[in-house]
Amino acid sequence: MPANTWVSINFGISILLVFAVGYLYMSSPQPMNGPAQPADTTVADSTQSAEPDFSKAAALPTPANVRPGEGIYFVNTDTLLSKYKVFKKSKAVLEAKGARFEADLDRRMGSLQAELAAAQQKVQSGSLSQSQAQELEGQFMQKQQALSAYKDEQTAKLMEDEKNLSLKLNGDIQKFMKQYARSKGFKYVLGYTTGGGILYASDSLDITQDVVRGINGE
Repeated sequence: MPANTWVSINFGISILLVFAVGYLYMSSPQPMNGPAQPADTTVADSTQSAEPDFSKAAALPTPANVRPGEGIYFVNTDTLLSKYKVFKKSKAVLEAKGARFEADLDRRMGSLQAELAAAQQKVQSGSLSQSQAQELEGQFMQKQQALSAYKDEQTAKLMEDEKNLSLKLNGDIQKFMKQYARSKGFKYVLGYTTGGGILYASDSLDITQDVVRGINGE
């Protein structure tokens, strides 16, 4: 069994990938409906937030650099995610949960390793018969397998929590952008991220700060 086990929570990757290829909104006369949400977006340890109210999105002042109904605008998604309050809070809660699991796993591993060391001393001292040593070895292997199964189970749960939360936050962002973009008459709003598909975008088309204020309800 490895001496060190690290649980890596790559939170937010799903959201980042959505914007890395460019979030595209095209205006349409169709009725506006929010995106379908996953059946279960519950994340343990209170990471599920209340349904956001974006009803005031249409009332946000139009940025000075924007001419309603004209042009293609963009949001710097790196900045948006770093300043989106719900995202930061949810990320911190999920990371704390991952840290607690890792500490618990380290404790269990340490206990099992101490038990193994004690068993080895008994074997080396000759205080156990061959049959007793074999029985003890079998018990230890069962405990090792149980710990490995526990690690896999809890890691899968953390990954599922991450996935569900990412889907919910992604849906919330898209819901806000649909309302905001329609209220301003935008035809396209692209997502810009470092290393993404957009090689250049003029600062005059940047509406990031306005979107940040709006999605945070400021």
